[in-house]
Parts: sequence; structure tokens; C-alpha cells
Amino acid sequence: VKCLARVSISQASQYTPLFRLITTHISNHIQFPCDMQCSDVSRLQFVCHDPTVYYRPDAITFQEHLDLEGELPVEFPEPPPATPVLTDAAALPGKGTALAVLEEVLREIPFLRGHRNECMLRLGQRIRVKDFSHEEVEKMISLAGEKLAQPDFPEEEIRRTLLSGYQYVSRKKATDEKETEGSSRLKSLGATHSVGGTGSEEDDLSDNTNQLRNEAPYIPDEVYEQLPPLLQDVVKHARTPRERDIMLMAGISNLSIAVPHVKLSYANSLHGTQLFFAVVAPAGAGKGCAFKVSGIVDGIHHHYEKIHQIQMKEFQTNMQAWEAQRDAALRKGNFKEVDPKPEEPKGIYLNIAANTSKSRIVEHLRNNGPLGAVMNCAEIDTLSSSSSQEYGKFDDLLRCCFDGDRYVSSFKISNEPICVEEPRMAHCLAGTPDQFVRFIGTLENGLYSRFMLITMGNTDEWLSAAPRENVEDSNVHFARLSERLLEIHLTLDKSPTHVNFTTEQWASHDAFFREKLKEVREQENDNIDAIVKRAGVMVCRMAALFTALRKYDEYLLLPERICEDRDFNAAMHIMSALLEHSLLLSSSFPEGSRRKAQALTPFNKILNIMKIIPATFCHTDFIVAGASLGISRSTCKRLIKKAISLEYVEKQEILYIKKEKGGRKRNAKRE
Repeated sequence: VKCLARVSISQASQYTPLFRLITTHISNHIQFPCDMQCSDVSRLQFVCHDPTVYYRPDAITFQEHLDLEGELPVEFPEPPPATPVLTDAAALPGKGTALAVLEEVLREIPFLRGHRNECMLRLGQRIRVKDFSHEEVEKMISLAGEKLAQPDFPEEEIRRTLLSGYQYVSRKKATDEKETEGSSRLKSLGATHSVGGTGSEEDDLSDNTNQLRNEAPYIPDEVYEQLPPLLQDVVKHARTPRERDIMLMAGISNLSIAVPHVKLSYANSLHGTQLFFAVVAPAGAGKGCAFKVSGIVDGIHHHYEKIHQIQMKEFQTNMQAWEAQRDAALRKGNFKEVDPKPEEPKGIYLNIAANTSKSRIVEHLRNNGPLGAVMNCAEIDTLSSSSSQEYGKFDDLLRCCFDGDRYVSSFKISNEPICVEEPRMAHCLAGTPDQFVRFIGTLENGLYSRFMLITMGNTDEWLSAAPRENVEDSNVHFARLSERLLEIHLTLDKSPTHVNFTTEQWASHDAFFREKLKEVREQENDNIDAIVKRAGVMVCRMAALFTALRKYDEYLLLPERICEDRDFNAAMHIMSALLEHSLLLSSSFPEGSRRKAQALTPFNKILNIMKIIPATFCHTDFIVAGASLGISRSTCKRLIKKAISLEYVEKQEILYIKKEKGGRKRNAKRE
């Protein structure tokens, strides 16, 4: 049903507040909520044709009831109440009153069927922001229950929902003292403990996001014991387990290009080992250690730079001789004696800067040939800035570089198209959540699923900056490793390697990713299947890289080599951990065209809710549990239907009973 109201405004900024007032007025009058998602003045609206529509041509403007001196009205007539009138509410001491807070929330979200849970969650958040004392909060809850309770939404339900909003308000406490006070106050109000058995209360969704980042899995210790010697030295001086994981993946991504001519067969197609890696963490979390590892390829980069310098000197000498020959021929008038003009040599640049234009990247890839290139970037914003410019927009190029697909481009500065038959490029990036979302843009374009990801949160632990005994400077350490890598590169450059996998390894690979894909498809997001599917490719590329390093260590320079179980298993364990990071980070991507990261939510929402609800529960228990994990009410309603279809729960009248996987009921009674 559409309702048109006559208005008169002089500025577009006046539309939104006026829209909210009119919709609230109508909602209160008809006792049914209006659609609050259409407050954008530029949004196109459709109205169905109705020859019997009620129309009043002499209708007065809504502003005749309002005073629009600025963007917000000063006063307006009281509409028929959609919720109980609270004029008799007693004022409470503190930073606000019960009357002011309740009426403020009820104006924003009317307490109508379909919006009652949202209204109470907002009220709980608003109470927390006002910093009321324990006694004041109890009075507020009692007042809300007394005035708003309905037969199908009793006082107990109001209290439970309100406390859920109070517990997970999106506002960080200013001091540790207030945090302690808030936690004890929350506990005394009877709020449930957070998941994980720590006994501590999360203050807001921001804290929950930080906790989820820090609880993301680590690469197992046994993996590091089985790594090739060079990679063991890469992580040798890591200070924390998370830093060790980041340094390992940064090393693997750089080596995926630095170790040349390694091939493997995957899905009846020949693949290289190029890999993309990014670490996503808040400012000051310690993600910068990834960029330190980039020094490992400096030796190879300088090697080709020196070769290019020698070639340029030779070119300049030849050019001078050619010009002298041309001038002599010009004087004689006989150009048949002039040799062809020397061609300027194309240099190989292994390490490409992150602010390079798309046309230059394509040119570098063509000049580098099968060697490929590496892009290390300490701030993803640098790469995002280049990609967002007119000369950038190289998402398609990055996807081709990962897949090794032929890439052809034509730019104004080129006289002819540039063709790169097999583009190869590795990435090692670090940035904040917002920077990463702006760089990737959306889960739908396929770039996200091509990255191996690690996320981490801030911790309260202070890491000493004092020099450590028997630990050399990181720049010196990686400069020394770069010399070792140069030897590996030059040796394997003359001995291409094709890596094969055993039947047992393929069977293990299929079983793991088949089960993982099944788990992913049980979720709400349709864009994340590719994360699992491309992880299968990346596992084999990692294992092939490890195999090539073993080939050098053993100096058995044969053209084909079978991957050892220790290398295959190490790659599988690494990807198993990184998959959890990728699936978790996928929840930070907002819908639509917004470019700001959302708060993280657990990937497997159904199972995480099932962990914290009783064996027998009602619909509201499920929604409140979801709200405590930062999951919206509408999503919870879809998830409970999904849980029934997946046989996680069985519905019996108004109650739900949790079931073991496979359909067996849990033997538990509702408390």
C-alpha cells in the first residue's frame, strides 16, 4: 500500500527527517509499521495504477503541522499512540530520564508487531550508552515491562531482549575502570556469559570482532618441523605464533615466483605456483612483519637489474656506432650500408611497486616472460589507489595472473597490442579491514577467493622492543636469505620441475574439500563456494613449491618429481587453518556498494548459535542467542528454518529440540 503526502521543502537534506516523521505518524495511526528503507530522496518509487484510488486535490501540506526552520521540525502534533503513553513515567536520576530514553527509542522504532525485538534491543543499547547505575537500569527494565508487555510478548521476553542489547552495544568503554564496572553491572542484571567459557562479558560488537580475529586458528606447530630448510629460516626469529604464521605465508607467496619453472597438473590443466596472500588486521596489530619478508627476493631483483645495466651500456655503445654509421651514409647518400637500428633491451623487474599503473604492469609481465613478478605492499591503500584511477582498474589482470590465462591489452601509449601469453604474479599485501574491503570491493568478482588470508586482532600484551640475544637484525637476516634464494633461483632456472601427486594424496585432497564444500553450502552466502574451490588449487601449488625446494636441497635435478607426503600434509594443514580465516573475513564485506568493513560474525552461524542455546528452546531463545553473536533478527529467522531443513533441530508445536547430526534427538530437558 502506498500513501502520498504533500510536502514543501527547499533543500534535499530536509527530506529524510520529514520522511521519518510522516512514516512514524502514519505507523502510529494505523498500528502497523511503515517501510523505513525508502528515505533516500533520489530512490525511484513505483505506484501501481488504481482507478479507485483515494485522492484529495485540496490536501494541505504536512508542514502546516510542523515548523521547518532547519532540517528537523521543532514541534508537531501528537499522533494516536501506537505504544503506551509514558507521560506518567517517573524521572530517573543520572544522565537522562526514563521518559526521555523510552520515548526517544519508541519514536525511532515503534513497538509494533514485527519490530518489537528490534525496539527492545535498541532500548538496551541506549540504556548502556547513558551509563545508568544498576538500580536505574532495573527501574528502566521494570518500566518497559510494565508499559509495553503484551500477551505474546511478556515482561520476561522484554527483559531478556533488552539485556541482550545492553550486553552487545556497539560502543567501546572509555577506561578499564568503566569496563570492569559495566561487566559487573551486567552480571548482576542476570545477563548470560559469553561463549567460550571465559566468564567475561563482551562490551560490544567491536570487542566481539577483535576476539573472533584472535581466536582464528594458528598453523599447527608440526607443520614448521616439516618445512623445507629455507622456509624454516624465514620464520626463525618470529616473536609470536601469529607473527610466525604471517611470515611463513609472506615467504611462501614470494617464493611462489622466485622459485622458477615449477608446474603441476590440476583438473587436466597445467598450473604454475603463483600465490596471493594478504594479512588483514587493525592498525598496530603487528601485520607489518609481512613486508619485512619481502627482502628475501631482493637478491634476484638486483641480479636482473645488474644484467639490464650491462645490456644498457652495450646498447648505448651500439647505438653510438649506429648513429655514426647513419651519419656517414647520409653524407654519402647511400643508406644501403646502414645496419638495422639496435633495439633497446627490455629489463626484467621482479619486484613491482604497488603504485604502478596497469599499462606498466602489463609491460613488466611481458618483459619478464615465464619468470613473472612479485608485488609486496605494506599498505593496501597504495594498491587500491592505483586500481581506482582511470589508468588502474586491474582486477581483471590480477585474476588472469592468478590463473595464468593469456592477457591482451592495448593502450594509447602503445602502437600495438601487448600480449602476455602466461602472466604470472604473486602478491603479499597487508592492510586494515576497511582498506581490504575497498581493495576487493565485493565477494562476487572472484578476487577475494584467490587470496590466502590471515587476520589478527589487537591484544593487551606488550612485546618488548629490546634486542634479543643471538638474533640478528631482520634486514641483515633477510638479505642473507636472499643470497641463498638467488642460488636456488639460478639453479632451478636451468632445471624445470613438473610435480606429480600420488593417488592417496589426491584421495585425501578430494575427501577434505568435498566435506568443506558441503559445510560451506549449508550457510546463507552464495558467493563463498569459490573460496573452498580455489583453496584446493592453492594447496597443490604450495605442495609443488615445497617439492621444488626439496629438489634443490637434495640436488636431484630431474625434470619430474613426486610430492612427498610430508610436503603435501604440510600444505593441507596450512590451508585448513587459512580457510577458517578466509571464511571468517568474508562476513566483513557489506552488502551493496558500501566500502566500510562490517563487524565480523562467526562463519557457521547455525552451529555457533546451537552451541549456546539449551537442548530445548523457543523461537525467541534462538533470536536472542543470535543477537548476542551480532546476527540480525531477520537472519536468525532464516537460520532457524535452515536448521530445521538440515535436521539440526526438530520443531514440536512452539518449541524446538536440538538433534545430533543425522537426526537423533538430544536427551535433554528444557530448564
